[in-house]
Amino acid sequence: MLGHGQMRQGMFVCVCVCVFVCVSPQAHKHYAELYQGIPPQYLDWDTHRWPLALREITHWDPDVICLQEVDRYEDIRTALEPLG
Repeated sequence: MLGHGQMRQGMFVCVCVCVFVCVSPQAHKHYAELYQGIPPQYLDWDTHRWPLALREITHWDPDVICLQEVDRYEDIRTALEPLG
């Protein structure tokens, strides 16, 4: 059995990709019409969006992380750097 990230010649390799739309605070302020009907607490970066994304990232331990609409780089770097 192959461990995480290991490969043998001629075998398929599984890659785990995690994609998360961060919905930057600036985006939902400038494009409020796109987020109509979404309760404000679900758009909050500090109390909902980032904790949810971080929980999923740590749970799945992806090989590739794709984050969209990012404007809180330091929050992300600080949280992910210790994870490798």
